[in-house]
Amino acid sequence: MYEPKNIPIRNNSRRKVEIDKQNFDRFGGVREKKKGPSLKKILLLVLILLLIIGAGGSGAFYYKMVIKAYQPQAVAMKVIDDGKQSYGITDHEINGHKYLVFYGKGANNTVHRGLIFYPGAAVDYRSYAPLLDELRETFSVIVVPDMPMNFAWLGQNYADGVMEEYKGMDEWYMAGHSMGGLCAANYIASHKKEFKGLILLASYTTKDLSDSGLKVLSICGDKDGVISRKRMEASKKNLPSDTVFVTMKKANHGQFGSYGQQAGDGVAGISEKKQQTKTAEVIRNFLEPEAAEE
Repeated sequence: MYEPKNIPIRNNSRRKVEIDKQNFDRFGGVREKKKGPSLKKILLLVLILLLIIGAGGSGAFYYKMVIKAYQPQAVAMKVIDDGKQSYGITDHEINGHKYLVFYGKGANNTVHRGLIFYPGAAVDYRSYAPLLDELRETFSVIVVPDMPMNFAWLGQNYADGVMEEYKGMDEWYMAGHSMGGLCAANYIASHKKEFKGLILLASYTTKDLSDSGLKVLSICGDKDGVISRKRMEASKKNLPSDTVFVTMKKANHGQFGSYGQQAGDGVAGISEKKQQTKTAEVIRNFLEPEAAEE
């Protein structure tokens, strides 16, 4: 019969056995195993790790899109302030979302057009006020949404309800700058019958609009240092065959808005004011070619 070895005597009162595991196992004993972390603990640790990573990523995204977003320059805020005093520009709320609205100056226009404009990523929506103010002769109403976290991708459906709010337009167009143009194209791809056309400023589309029947205008500056030329060129197949492409000389990416020099952008050879005036002229001629011929 096997008897455990190493039996120490403690306090001369009670024996406590310390088993020689090697010998004990030979007689059918069970080898004691170290317990590792349970599956529940492992999953909890993984979840905590993902939350930490996610929080860090979300924080960086918030910092870039909100805290470090490009802000409207003084000229943009002056346009808005002056417009509000003359009742030509106003803040408005639709479906719980905030919009900046420009009312047209062309009272004698034979065609009343509406425009929904999506701003670029990490750019305050008010930064486009000078350009859109120049378009008030062409459009009867222009609506610019204040995108969540200055990121149009999170507010692609902010065009919902705008046409219902501003009835009486003969035609509706969508437009957008940079990421805003990409998101405007995404929206219009699902609402083709509701719009007459699309205007892309330093942007492109990944949606197939080639058979949409939309009038499309694409404007990009030859000094643009932000947009991917390769992607822009590859995306042309997604647009109608009669799309009008305009390369604006000496124009860069950021001067379609009024928010200062954008990181990575080229240096424009024309002033911000001139680039915006020329852009408004190109859009006007695109919509009213007969007027351009005169």
